[in-house]
Amino acid sequence: MGAGVAQVVEKYTGVKVAVEPTSTFLAQGTIMAAGQGEVGVWDACEEYWAYHKEQLYPTNVDLRHLISGHDLQLSFVTSPKTGIKSVTDLKGKKVSLIGPGQTMNELGPRAIFKAYGMDWEKDATVLYVPGGTPGIRAIIEGKADAYFGTAAGSKMRDLETAVGSYVVPIDPEKVNIMKKELPFLVSSTMSGKAPGLHVDTPMIAWKQGLASMANISDELAYAIVKAVLEHNEELNTIHVNFKMWDLKSSVLDPPIPFHPGAVKYYKEKGIWTPELDALQKTLAASK
Repeated sequence: MGAGVAQVVEKYTGVKVAVEPTSTFLAQGTIMAAGQGEVGVWDACEEYWAYHKEQLYPTNVDLRHLISGHDLQLSFVTSPKTGIKSVTDLKGKKVSLIGPGQTMNELGPRAIFKAYGMDWEKDATVLYVPGGTPGIRAIIEGKADAYFGTAAGSKMRDLETAVGSYVVPIDPEKVNIMKKELPFLVSSTMSGKAPGLHVDTPMIAWKQGLASMANISDELAYAIVKAVLEHNEELNTIHVNFKMWDLKSSVLDPPIPFHPGAVKYYKEKGIWTPELDALQKTLAASK
């Protein structure tokens, strides 16, 4: 997705953009901290940790938010044959998840269990898998009762065809409880028309969007936001998730303060509110 953003930004700002591929957000943060990168696509959780110098991030990844994009939605996926209907039904069950070492794949289920009055370490057995497809296959093969991760893609069709599929709903009120420890979490509902789903289902999520180093100029930050949001029909042809990168959602649930250049753009477009102004001050004071 970063290459797509770079293409559009270069085309409509005239600024020469060099793409530096990285394998992890930590590697991306390290490059940016070293002055070898200025803008990147970020998961909100990683953006938050980088800004607050948590989860091994260097102390000088001084990020600012530019655009909130699409939701990355996660929940527990299972089969109706297991009898699991709710989070509390997962007590005593075996759950597959990607890892070890994938931070939100560990923190996510732990926070969900805690919000529902359970203990992840005591009340579930973890089966680590190398990816989402093996996690779903573990359910099909009877090696796991559920999988924690994204409930999307061809793996959901495979599950539905083999043993039936069911995605456990996460109560939005419980997400509010989780936000005390993981402030970047949001409640997000996936359409029942998605593969493997049968009804609209609330899940936990975090945004994926765009952030920059704080020291880029206001003019450049403004130009980047303008280019991406006003030419997002071109980005749509690059990746389907860009369809959700629109003006209305661009200011939702920022994990860190916005760059002043982005604020200027949003004010000109009339979507910067007193509530956002107050949130901006709160986020800045939280560091």
